[in-house]
Amino acid sequence: LVQQLRELLCYLDEESRSPYAGEHRLFRLLHADFFGLDAGDLARIAATLHGGPSRRLRYDKPGEEHRPTDTGYWRDAVTSPEYLSGLSLRSPDAFDRIARLLNGWIAAVHNLPLPQLLERLFTQTGLLDHVLSHPDKQAQLQALHTFFNFVLAEVERRPRFFAPKNGAPASLTRLLDLLDSMDENRLTLPLEQAVQAGPGVQLLTAHGAKGLEFRHVFLFDCTEDAWEKNTGGNNKRFAL
Repeated sequence: LVQQLRELLCYLDEESRSPYAGEHRLFRLLHADFFGLDAGDLARIAATLHGGPSRRLRYDKPGEEHRPTDTGYWRDAVTSPEYLSGLSLRSPDAFDRIARLLNGWIAAVHNLPLPQLLERLFTQTGLLDHVLSHPDKQAQLQALHTFFNFVLAEVERRPRFFAPKNGAPASLTRLLDLLDSMDENRLTLPLEQAVQAGPGVQLLTAHGAKGLEFRHVFLFDCTEDAWEKNTGGNNKRFAL
């Protein structure tokens, strides 16, 4: 799920820097479950954009270097209701959301801070609705929560690095470069399991429990010697 989200972010980043630069990603990306598009309809669009046996397919094979052509573009096709209405698709209404919002997502790369961009994608792509209806929604939500909190923490930790600058790469480009660097160094994000589905006792710090509600709460070492005097002058610590 997070890899599909990351693929979407890569597409938006490339398209925001150069029109149709992310064209090679769109065919496979649109097969993500949260878009709710029919695979047969996508195949029909690909065949139509192909335009005949003398032209290359309008998608690239995995690992193949993208080669631009002068044939139709996926971005133009899926954002044109007039074009789609002439293809006898099985589920043409499923493309309404893409047709209305895709270009807006691309523009938002340069107009929204990263956390707000992610929130918009979570809701408008259908990703969050898909996760909430998933049989394993607990694990899916935890994966999204972990990724979002990582992005939020990085933006708060290095605001100047992610701040928009004239002539500098967009903040999304910097985030994707950071993720690529983590892949190269085999660095992973530990899954944040803030809420457990099964019965049990959760061990949380005072900060980690902030905003949560439980029927029973057990507090340990809540004495002046173990708590108050260990704050070290840090105003961010919790006082009893």
